[in-house]
Amino acid sequence: MSLQLPQADLPTSPSKPSQPQGVSRPLSYVAQASDYALLIYKNALLTVLTIGIYRFWGKTNKRKFIWSHLVLEGSRFQYTGTAKHLYMGFAKFVVPAFILWVLIGNVIELLVGNLALPIVAALVLFHWGLLFWAGFALRYLSLRYWISNTKFRGVHFRFGGNFSKYIKEALIGSLFTLFTLGLYYPFLAATNRKNLTEAISFGPQKLSYSGKGWDLWYHYIIAFPLLLLTLGLYYPWHQAWLTKFHLHHTRYGKARLGSKISGEDLFMPTIVGGALILFTLGLAYPFVSNWYRKTLFNSFRLRGPVDFEEIVNEAKQDSSAGGEALASFFDFDAGI
Repeated sequence: MSLQLPQADLPTSPSKPSQPQGVSRPLSYVAQASDYALLIYKNALLTVLTIGIYRFWGKTNKRKFIWSHLVLEGSRFQYTGTAKHLYMGFAKFVVPAFILWVLIGNVIELLVGNLALPIVAALVLFHWGLLFWAGFALRYLSLRYWISNTKFRGVHFRFGGNFSKYIKEALIGSLFTLFTLGLYYPFLAATNRKNLTEAISFGPQKLSYSGKGWDLWYHYIIAFPLLLLTLGLYYPWHQAWLTKFHLHHTRYGKARLGSKISGEDLFMPTIVGGALILFTLGLAYPFVSNWYRKTLFNSFRLRGPVDFEEIVNEAKQDSSAGGEALASFFDFDAGI
């Protein structure tokens, strides 16, 4: 069982002899599972011994490990974030936001008996709507932090998105998704992907995204019933299709991202790996996680002309291409 996206048309504009239009640059993830497992076990132990305080340092070390084992054209990526930033993001946003959300919920409970039902319903909707807002905000701000703290060949990636525009479109899209019983979700996903992708730049060039909601909609109409009928076993093929779709529609200048991942490739680390994690009571998690990451990342390709030497030289001449005041960006624990 395999879903294939149509092959991208190669650009036809002229290019330098050293940058052939059809060149394909593979991304490689070269981490050893044993090294990653030792890091995860150490992080877990120290987090328990410090009653959770070490988790910020553990999360940072984990990201530094993953970034440093991603290789493109012989050069490794670098993560420059710090545990202090992670802690500050948690203390200044997550904790106050959670306390505020709980307080609002308690106030609503106290007012329930004294207000008309429509007003109570509106307050409850507002209360839970805050969770949606917080979720979108966390995703946006976390991605901004990760991107701005990623370096390649000494040059920082940059994130210049419009936060208010992203939040507004995400919330409106969520309401449409709710009112249409989920049918609008593919359009919401395409809009969010476009807003986030096109906020990312490296050197003088921004990424662009051309994926359409209708293309995702047709896929979900097929994938959702298959996920139900197979009790979730179709998930690797669903995830492979989404990965190829999003990368296929992402460009960096004249170059296009791509992936040769398939459902068969993801089946073992996803389904079998999940069973191993359950069977070992979680001890196999770092091995399975590294297995999945290596399978996925090693399928990524950058196809087309990209002159990294010229990009690096231009970025070094641009004083604003550094960290973009990285200390002002706070991170939130959102998975990686």
